Amino acid sequence: MNIDQWNLLSNLVHCYDEYRAVLLAEHFVCEQNILPLKLRFKYSSVCEFIISLIRESRFLDEKNPDFMSLSSHDRSILLHSSTKYITILSASFTGRQTHLLDYPSLLQSTEILIGSTAMTLIKRLFDQLDFDIIFIKLILSILSFSTTNYSIYTNTDPINFINIKMIIHTHDKYIELAWRYLLCKYNYHQAVIYFSKLINCLFTLNAILVKVHEEKSFTDIINSIVDQTKRTLAHNN
Repeated sequence: MNIDQWNLLSNLVHCYDEYRAVLLAEHFVCEQNILPLKLRFKYSSVCEFIISLIRESRFLDEKNPDFMSLSSHDRSILLHSSTKYITILSASFTGRQTHLLDYPSLLQSTEILIGSTAMTLIKRLFDQLDFDIIFIKLILSILSFSTTNYSIYTNTDPINFINIKMIIHTHDKYIELAWRYLLCKYNYHQAVIYFSKLINCLFTLNAILVKVHEEKSFTDIINSIVDQTKRTLAHNN
């Protein structure tokens, strides 16, 4: 990597310095384990925990200069398209790091929120996220600028970006950075394996999103967080 790419990598990683998702998960588990067994990981508590994880993942955009340099119009479109991807991926990685699958009652409450099929896919995604933390941060940065969206049918007309070239340029720049990072840390063969694993993760993630779209309670949470993030970004500007 050249100097500019090393600086970009440093800046993107720095965006996550205040990312507290793992601490939130650890605190939540400790808090629940203090309670009597029958009161642990109830649906309302798990919902609040998931909402806090989603809010934490969107906090990352506020720290990214490339994202903040976009027009409010383009930021809004990206938030609507990428929030679902980022929140589920980041929450799944956090869950893997903190061994949340070890708590059956937490899984049962989560299943009520997102559905049984999506929960099965979430478990698969947990197993697939065998990446180092820096690569995960780069993936989340890439997804923040991804214009790809899963296919659903609505009566809403599509909204076009104002500066699609800038978004695609940033997206491609982050992908190249992720590739060069893998080459520096590992080797060409391992970099190919990592990207192959990433593609499998994205297929699983896409399948999860199609299923959770059917769960109104979850989509309402996502929409609420998107609206809140838009107001926060507008205020910070």
